[in-house]
Amino acid sequence: MSIEDVFQAIRLKNYQDYLRLIDGVDVNAENEDGQTLLHEAAAYNSLECARDLISRGADVDSQDPKEMVPLHYAAANGAFEVAEILAEGGANFSISDKYGNEPLWTAVFNARGNYKTVDLFVRHGANPNHKNDSGKSPFDFAKQIKDFGLITMLENE
Repeated sequence: MSIEDVFQAIRLKNYQDYLRLIDGVDVNAENEDGQTLLHEAAAYNSLECARDLISRGADVDSQDPKEMVPLHYAAANGAFEVAEILAEGGANFSISDKYGNEPLWTAVFNARGNYKTVDLFVRHGANPNHKNDSGKSPFDFAKQIKDFGLITMLENE
């Protein structure tokens, strides 16, 4: 058994294998790319694994080499349910990646008409006016692409 086996079980959403493998494993262990098990669960929308990792003390705000937290991964991959679990676990919605993008930026960029994740992030205090290193905010981007649903949601914050 290796840590890669645990990552694989998470990727495949094989909760039974995950449970068989996770005991005795450092829940904040990283793969060769510097991502934790929780980053992987968020990337693959592996809900049960994410819930279990948080209950075992996984760091909900761990940053990968690009300074992305699991919320960035959930937002990028449409993992709304995992984003909810991260929020319940106390995730910080104000952590920027190495480009200055907070998770809301990633959620807005990937919304494509599905606003559930954006709404969740805003309800948890994400700032739609936070500017990234390029001087653009999620609200600026919504206006740029003329997504009126996003504009309406973000301008009221």
